[in-house]
Amino acid sequence: MTQDIQNPAQGFISPVSTEHEKSTEDKIAIVCYALMMTGPLLWFTPLIAVVIAYVQQGDAPTFTRTHYRNIISTFWVSVLFFMIAIIAYLGFVVLMISGSGFGATLLVSLASLAFTIWIYVRLVKGLLYLIKGKAWI
Repeated sequence: MTQDIQNPAQGFISPVSTEHEKSTEDKIAIVCYALMMTGPLLWFTPLIAVVIAYVQQGDAPTFTRTHYRNIISTFWVSVLFFMIAIIAYLGFVVLMISGSGFGATLLVSLASLAFTIWIYVRLVKGLLYLIKGKAWI
């Protein structure tokens, strides 16, 4: 879709694409997804992604807003789970020192691995939906 815009410097009307804003919003959401995916390597990048998502979601079209909500909810669910996992690790380490917590620590490790895979599936699925032009469910 194009919209005619008056160019004051040249004095004539030129067509300008109105889909540039949508494209820009999509690119910002793609950057947010990429920042979330680098979380295990750089702990602060998901924080940057969620701040960008919070700031951008107010002005974003409905389609892109669904992706920002996905990024925000994935961030908070992962923070909650990993806080619980850290507390469980600390508790089981105390048990392991006494000689009985190895199995429980292994169980928490496997649960953390499974949850990390779930996070990545959710992020990759969201990114693919965004690239294909679909809203997040």
